[in-house]
Amino acid sequence: MVGRIGYYKKKKIPVIYVAGTQVNQSRLNGVQDVLKIKGNSRSNEDTEVALANGFDLFTLSEDLKAKVVKFPPLVNLFGTYEGSATSQVLFHQKIKKIPTRYPLLAFHENNGVKTGVLCGEGVWKWKMQEFASYQSNEACQELVNKMVQLVAAKDDKRKFKVNLPKQIFKDNENIVFDAQLFNDSYEMFNEPEVFMSLRDENRKGVQI
Repeated sequence: MVGRIGYYKKKKIPVIYVAGTQVNQSRLNGVQDVLKIKGNSRSNEDTEVALANGFDLFTLSEDLKAKVVKFPPLVNLFGTYEGSATSQVLFHQKIKKIPTRYPLLAFHENNGVKTGVLCGEGVWKWKMQEFASYQSNEACQELVNKMVQLVAAKDDKRKFKVNLPKQIFKDNENIVFDAQLFNDSYEMFNEPEVFMSLRDENRKGVQI
């Protein structure tokens, strides 16, 4: 994958790198802006998960937060891991039970293209551990789904957005529309008045 980075950059294809024990540090450092790995040691190190503060690209369920810090350690290369100033870190590395500032899972966006890096191999152990302890893989699946959705999602540049919490409502149930309006700088504001027209099955409309 690292060798085809020119193709991915040209096509603006989002990528999630898994930096395991066989990764070429210099090549990985050169193909992404999420983090840099320093050190020439070829020895390995076990790293557990420490939740980072301030991550706001997506939210984790309380169930996932409680489980992931108890999952088996991943194995990565011994060295120093430095996140870029514009990266967002979801998990830090915890080494020998001591939390560090080294990124374990982090993301970066450049010109609308998102990239993620997971530092360590052995995620399959997480899935096995979760099923053995809880007879489900909901937490692992949640994490993978949100990682993929984040890097694959296209930025929405519409200036007016209207959302519904769901598509099907019960009779006499209140329906709440959530609307957001942005200016040319994509700053949210609410100066203009907004009107909406709805039509029933008989195409009879009402303005609200």
